[in-house]
Amino acid sequence: MSEIPIPPEELDPRAKREFWDNHIQAWQQSGLTQIDYCRQNNLKNHQWWYWRRKILKPSDTDVRFVPLSFSPGNISRSRISVITPNGFRIELDHGVDVSKLRQLITTVRGL
Repeated sequence: MSEIPIPPEELDPRAKREFWDNHIQAWQQSGLTQIDYCRQNNLKNHQWWYWRRKILKPSDTDVRFVPLSFSPGNISRSRISVITPNGFRIELDHGVDVSKLRQLITTVRGL
């Protein structure tokens, strides 16, 4: 006699996260598209996307800042480029508006 699986909505928070973490790992190894994986495993698309983003998104504790210092003579004609591990590229010219830079960082972190 086979067990009837408990729907993910009825799991406690820890079991729910483990459920979705296991499915995301299995999908990554399956070679299937996300839609096909969801169909084959009877998963709801909206729940899949919510948990995929939640599990694959680095947490705020993973963010590290490295202090940089520049002498005024070195930066006057230079451009600074920052390329993040997730592929974002930020280029700054001398005289960048710090408030706009802060807004850009906040936006990129939310993706």
